[in-house]
Amino acid sequence: MTDNAKILDLTETPCAACDEPSTENEQMIGCDGCLLWFHLRCVGMSAEEAEKKKKWFCADDNCQQAKKKKRNVVKRNGDESDRSSVKSDAALTLEQKLKAMEETQKRMEQELEAEMMLKKKEMEIKRRIERKRMMLEKQMREEEEEQEKLLQEEILRERKLQLERMTTRQQSFEEEMKDLDEKMNKLKGSASKEKR
Repeated sequence: MTDNAKILDLTETPCAACDEPSTENEQMIGCDGCLLWFHLRCVGMSAEEAEKKKKWFCADDNCQQAKKKKRNVVKRNGDESDRSSVKSDAALTLEQKLKAMEETQKRMEQELEAEMMLKKKEMEIKRRIERKRMMLEKQMREEEEEQEKLLQEEILRERKLQLERMTTRQQSFEEEMKDLDEKMNKLKGSASKEKR
């Protein structure tokens, strides 16, 4: 089996057929032509079959042509022109690997940007909720203060009324006492006249 045509557990590599990454270490196989990875289920292969493969090429036309080309190279063992062809294929493979790595890096950067945007949005939502909570708490305090003020005003009015009632009673009491004193004085005055 080559480095590429082997079964790996790639939980973050998307399958070239379904574009979904592996879950729970689902097995994948790499194409020796395009260097893309495929779920075994997506290419209709069992793990045992994949283990037996020394080279594997996906159904893409270019990869199938590369497969035929490699077979021809193997048949013409020892020919220098065939060796140079293998070298050019190796250079192409390296270029494809680099391209695949760049695409992976780009995808990871996009995922990181998306994650950062989500975190930023989450922080913004938390700030909004906190502002709303503070506003509601302030509103509740103001309402409590208003209720307290109304209660104090009610108590003050009640005390004022009590004071007014007490003042009225006291005035009435004083007037009655004055009348009684006048009556007593009249009685005393008439009593002293009778003695004379």
